[in-house]
Amino acid sequence: MSGQTSAIGVDNAITIQFPKEKEVKLDLLVFNKHYGDIFACEDKPVDTPGKDLLDDKHKGQKLAEKRLLHIQALLPYPCMIESIEVLSAQFHGLKLIVYGSKMTKNGDFVHYQKCETAVPTIGIGEFSQAASFLSTVISFQRNVMMCLKKIQVMCQEAYQYPVEYLELPSNNQETFCRDDTPESDNGCVKSSVSVESQRSDGDWRSEVRKQSIMNSVHDKLEKMCYG
Repeated sequence: MSGQTSAIGVDNAITIQFPKEKEVKLDLLVFNKHYGDIFACEDKPVDTPGKDLLDDKHKGQKLAEKRLLHIQALLPYPCMIESIEVLSAQFHGLKLIVYGSKMTKNGDFVHYQKCETAVPTIGIGEFSQAASFLSTVISFQRNVMMCLKKIQVMCQEAYQYPVEYLELPSNNQETFCRDDTPESDNGCVKSSVSVESQRSDGDWRSEVRKQSIMNSVHDKLEKMCYG
């Protein structure tokens, strides 16, 4: 996959700042140089008050909304954002909670808890708990990478369509005449299509283009696997 994905984690919290907003502190941030922040994680000790945990949850939701808006701006069509899910996580002592967030085509955000697991304690008979924790972490990683793959597929389809179908740029809708035809004015090329016809033809082409790209993206997403 193009682009580099990196994780930042230090003893002191990471500080990020959005334009015209106050700074936000995080314990872990994973980002991609092309698509921005991928997911964030908070780590709190077991004796953390419930209010602080709830504040971290709300902070994660706000960051997820900003990530979804950023991703939507990268996509060929805003409605494609419905296929994208961004994840965040929260450690509370040994417990790990994974949250998911999505955005509807109408611009509404939906936040939900995907799963909960815990780091296994040392003892006999804890192998099933260890397997559950490891499976959750692996699935979490795959879901994050899947989100990146989806974005890449959507963007590539938009670039590939005009090449595959030899589509002219939207600002080049004129038809041209040879110099020896009656439509030519003193050998100068001119358009034989009215502005209204150009606009109607452009709308039709745009709709066909959108439907073709959406269908192609849908087919590729259906075949996509969690590798």
